[in-house]
Amino acid sequence: MTLTRLAVSLVVVTSAFAGVTEWRASMREAAVEAAFPPTGQFVTVDGLRLHYEMSGTGPDLVLIHGASGNLRDFTFALRDRLIDRYRVTVIDRPGLGYSDPAPDASLLAQVRIIRGAMAELGVTDPVVVGQSYGGAVALAWAVDSKDGGPGPAPKALVLLGAASMPWPGALGIWYRVTATRIGRALAAPVAAAWLPDSTLRTLTAVVFAPAALPRPDPAGRADPWRCRYHRAPCRPLRPAVPDLAQRHADGAEGRGPYAAPYPSRGGHRRHRPARIALTRAIAILAANARLP
Repeated sequence: MTLTRLAVSLVVVTSAFAGVTEWRASMREAAVEAAFPPTGQFVTVDGLRLHYEMSGTGPDLVLIHGASGNLRDFTFALRDRLIDRYRVTVIDRPGLGYSDPAPDASLLAQVRIIRGAMAELGVTDPVVVGQSYGGAVALAWAVDSKDGGPGPAPKALVLLGAASMPWPGALGIWYRVTATRIGRALAAPVAAAWLPDSTLRTLTAVVFAPAALPRPDPAGRADPWRCRYHRAPCRPLRPAVPDLAQRHADGAEGRGPYAAPYPSRGGHRRHRPARIALTRAIAILAANARLP
């Protein structure tokens, strides 16, 4: 009888916790969505809605954000420095920001979806800038173009702390947990409901260290309380990197120019390059690619 009562009590407590967690996560998500609604438009590719912004005039420039981010990573400070010279397109990668998740989270699948979106938007011969995970997507885009994949081929690449070479050690605990369906189903709602604001501020400060956090505080741009909607696991990236690096090296001759102002050597390096250095690298690459 005692064991039965314990079991019933455990079920009741667990159900109550799950209900409160779902309610609290929903409230936080609603508040974030009200404060940070979609800022751009949507384009549909293979039944998936992708959130993007396009602005400026000139040759096409595509900016691809990293893991657990969204297009606000670039619109916060960088994009407006470029729109006087380029037509800049920033996009939420599938499963992040306000873009729908894709059934296949592999690099190639992401590239095909993003290239399809760029084709729908009339983007041609773009300079592709990829940061962190987005750098691996940019490299996969170049390799896929060489193999004849659909959509526009990049005229040049700019890689920022790209996950483009094999690295030692394991992925962070969050990425390991959310790499599984069970992990995403359990950990993401709990984080969305109960992660303290102070923890978010600390994590954001680590991203920008050793520099101080810019003002206004950019933490809100990460849509932290919508994390249960972030369905672009990092686990498919790691096994794809060695093959991607080798294929890109094998086919580098004759391919458009590329630059890595802050390259990755066996993992990640500086994630927040100086904006002046970055805009200069983009200008040099555009000139070398003979863009109009």
